[in-house]
Amino acid sequence: MASLFAHVWLEQALSDMRVATLLLQIAEADAAKDAGAGVEGHSDLYCQIASKCQQVVEKGIKAICLEFMGSTVSSHSVDRYIKTICLAPARRNDVVYYVQNALKSNRADIRNIIALVPRSPEGDKTPKNTEYPYHNASGSLVAPASRNAFLLNEIKIHYRLAGVILGRAKTSIALAKFNPTV
Repeated sequence: MASLFAHVWLEQALSDMRVATLLLQIAEADAAKDAGAGVEGHSDLYCQIASKCQQVVEKGIKAICLEFMGSTVSSHSVDRYIKTICLAPARRNDVVYYVQNALKSNRADIRNIIALVPRSPEGDKTPKNTEYPYHNASGSLVAPASRNAFLLNEIKIHYRLAGVILGRAKTSIALAKFNPTV
């Protein structure tokens, strides 16, 4: 049963990554057009790309957790899933070790992208997110699609991370078919 749920989460993560890829291609073309006109390159799609990448990371981690831990994934507590995976017994060079290593080495980037999940405002401050207007460091309200709300180099970090997590999820689920005792 866990394997079926893992595949469903993986399928949706693959779709989200496809959309992120298409949006990134459009955004890079927008930015190049701006640069050609002597304007700093930017796209109002950056927040959408960040949102899809965040979803890929979350769904990929849920798929891994389901496949190897059989854990329930009914919440958005990615930290809890990562802890579950990282505390699992692993042998050097096995699938769980491979996944644990990727999660540990990308932990800061994972925290950064998960922090973008839209949340309820915290008092008069709405934290930076990908969906709703938020308060920047000076207290001004900013739309996520606004110029400089998200930068291309930030988006590329999120996109790279989504690719890493999705790759680990695909590989680990595929390998689990050959070694179901992992």
